[in-house]
Amino acid sequence: MQRFGMNYLEQSQFSENDYYNVNDAILCWLWHTERLNWGYQSKIQMQKGVYLIQILSPLYNLAEEYVKYFSYNYGPFSAQLQGKIHHLCSIGLIDLLYYEPGNNGKAKYRISEKGKLALKKLELLPKFEKMMDLSRIISNMIDIYGLDNLVAIVYEEPTFKKLKTEGHFSRIIKLQGEMNLSAKIVEEFNIISHQMFKREQITVESLIVAYFDYLRASLANSKEER
Repeated sequence: MQRFGMNYLEQSQFSENDYYNVNDAILCWLWHTERLNWGYQSKIQMQKGVYLIQILSPLYNLAEEYVKYFSYNYGPFSAQLQGKIHHLCSIGLIDLLYYEPGNNGKAKYRISEKGKLALKKLELLPKFEKMMDLSRIISNMIDIYGLDNLVAIVYEEPTFKKLKTEGHFSRIIKLQGEMNLSAKIVEEFNIISHQMFKREQITVESLIVAYFDYLRASLANSKEER
């Protein structure tokens, strides 16, 4: 167990080609949730938070390791991601506060002191700032809308929602390329912003804020239709 922990700390998930490991996204999410005093993260919150990081990672040109998400009644879910979370628990980078076995079992997680040290060691590596910035913006937006609304907001994510609307359950959600509707929507926001405001540079943060406003409006419309 000690040996694997050392490998994580010493062998970078980052490289000059902008690659980073999904383990880093997990730890970044937990670091920011602690920063915002959310307390522990449930299994559902972990799944949805990391999903948002993964589906928006193209905005930073990050060639991330993607895990397989499937469309289920309760939103995007990845057994592969769950396995990675439990691996990080086993090497002490995440504290497992509570656990119920089974497919519908509950769990509670938070970043450990060893996990914080792991992130500290990654600070000087290429593209770390981008990854931390992306997870910061997403967690801040969720904090504004309320953590209780995290699941409902992810239900409105257009890549997942399209599959759900068409009745495609247990299908792989495409996080890359043309099938990533969230990335396409943000790119459209970027084009419109340049046309309307004639600005040479539109920040990624402002585009993500606009994207979350879009999700909130979509959620409001869904509630009215019920």
